[in-house]
Amino acid sequence: MSYKLHYVKYNVETASRVLLIDSDIIFCQILLIAIL
Repeated sequence: MSYKLHYVKYNVETASRVLLIDSDIIFCQILLIAIL
């Protein structure tokens, strides 16, 4: 049971990292569009 909880926690952390990276990329694209 504790192993499953640890696995879920790891997946949530990984997903949030991916979302943060994606939002950073989108933010950079918005900045580039605004500059151009």
